[in-house]
Amino acid sequence: MRVNENLRKFQLAETLINRISSGNILLGDLTAPDFFLEDCRLNAITDVINCAHITSSGNNPFIWTGYVAGMLRFVDRMSQAPSLRHFLHIESAGLGVSASECGLDNKPGFSNYENAIAQCSWANSLIEQRIIECYPELPLMRIVPSTGIEQTELGNSICRHLNLP
Repeated sequence: MRVNENLRKFQLAETLINRISSGNILLGDLTAPDFFLEDCRLNAITDVINCAHITSSGNNPFIWTGYVAGMLRFVDRMSQAPSLRHFLHIESAGLGVSASECGLDNKPGFSNYENAIAQCSWANSLIEQRIIECYPELPLMRIVPSTGIEQTELGNSICRHLNLP
C-alpha cells in the first residue's frame, strides 16, 4: 500500500506501519467534501495531521473552492469531533523560509492577497486566519517547514513532540 511505503521514509517501526490498513484511511476530496465529512469514523479521530497541499503560482480557479472553502469545512467538521486532541496544520504552500523560521509556531504570518508571493501562499494564510478566528478552541498547532529541510527528519520530530506513535 502506498501509504505504508511513504511512512517507511519517516523511520517508523515496522510493527506500527503494518497496523495500518485500508480501513484506517479515509479518502476525501476538498472540492466535494460532502462525500467524506459525514463518515462517522471522523468522530473517533484524536490527531489530525493536515498537509493538504496545493501548488500553484498562477491563477488557479480551484484554490478557493477546493482548498480554502473545502479545508474550512473539514476544519469545522473536525472541531465537532469529541476525541480530537491535536489538529496539526503543516503549511505546504511552497514557502521558502530559512531554517530558523520553521518549526512549531502558533502565530501565522497573515498576508493579504496583494502582498502574497503566490496565490497558494495567500490561500494558506487565509485558511489559518479563519481557523484561529472561527475555531479558537480547536487544538491547533502550525508548522511551517522550510523547503530546504529534510522532510522525514521534520516529520519524526513532529511525531515525537506530539507523542504520536
